[in-house]
Amino acid sequence: MSNDEAFALLEAAYDSGIRHFDTAPLYSWGAAEAVLGAFAAGKTDLTIVTKAGIAPPSKAARLFAKAPGARSARPTFGQFKPGQVRRSLETSLKRLQVDQVGAFLLHEPAPADVTDALIAEIRQLKQSGKAAALGLATSAPHTADILQRFPDAFDIIQVPISGLATLGSHTGLPILHSVLGRRLRETASSIEADPGLARELGIAPGDIAALAQSLLRAALAEAGGGIVLFSSTRPQGIRTNAQLTPADPALLARIHDLLAARRPGRS
Repeated sequence: MSNDEAFALLEAAYDSGIRHFDTAPLYSWGAAEAVLGAFAAGKTDLTIVTKAGIAPPSKAARLFAKAPGARSARPTFGQFKPGQVRRSLETSLKRLQVDQVGAFLLHEPAPADVTDALIAEIRQLKQSGKAAALGLATSAPHTADILQRFPDAFDIIQVPISGLATLGSHTGLPILHSVLGRRLRETASSIEADPGLARELGIAPGDIAALAQSLLRAALAEAGGGIVLFSSTRPQGIRTNAQLTPADPALLARIHDLLAARRPGRS
């Protein structure tokens, strides 16, 4: 989309009261950080979260990928050496036009990636004022493993909602993602096969928007005071979602039943 279209989405979010914005060098190969930084200029009430660990392809690689028959440009995963993480954050700060981010997350680390040297480096970045908080953004099993070794290193735990129940107790602020996507498709499929389920949820059969809002409300309830991430390409969708309230226990239980029936053994 154009910068104007992106700004319209950001303005819709901000005007609706949303103040938490999640980004990373991976997203649009860094352009997402640049656009968010331009939008955030002069605003002091935002929490901007960025990450390190997945490096976008270089400009040269992206140009080469445009040649006939060339492979598409791909990011590089596993960039967790202390120097790589520091350089990633410093580059993000420049793109975002800020001296400090609200939180700095390790992006999809495996347990072996998180070493004593890495923990020392990110703690130093926090102490230097470049990040107000530190966090993990990886799978629930990897998160549990890393927290067992470094229980006091992270302020934020960002995981897919499907892994929250398996994570158990933790001390970090929970941030949930992947609330829609496959979960929405699977739940919609269940309702299509049994229209009575739509009535139980209080929505019209085939109303995907209302179903998505029910899943977001369930996620808000499960987050327990944490944060639920969602993305949208429509300003009106953002405005609607921003007004949602946590699901009541009955709705939450019914959505859990639907998901469990669709994917046995998983939440």
